[in-house]
Amino acid sequence: MRSTASEYAPYFRNGLLYLPEKTVSLLIECGLEKELAQAAMNGLALDDNRIQIARINRVLEEALAKMEEDSQPFRALASDESKFMMTGKPPANV
Repeated sequence: MRSTASEYAPYFRNGLLYLPEKTVSLLIECGLEKELAQAAMNGLALDDNRIQIARINRVLEEALAKMEEDSQPFRALASDESKFMMTGKPPANV
């Protein structure tokens, strides 16, 4: 069964940033604390949870460095949209 980008890509709902379970599992394997992983699945407020989102982003960057670039998880998590959601910054090439 093939995975899709939506199974890995972060998303916003009701003003909160969420990470899908598959992404959280990858991040736990790369050292993300389980409490923070659970918080990411439950939704993080951009203003109130900046430190937590920054920590998740650091672990995400470590995970991306270990992934094959042609894999679906890499493409979903390395996309401009995902980077914007995790950092709040537009892509460098804009």
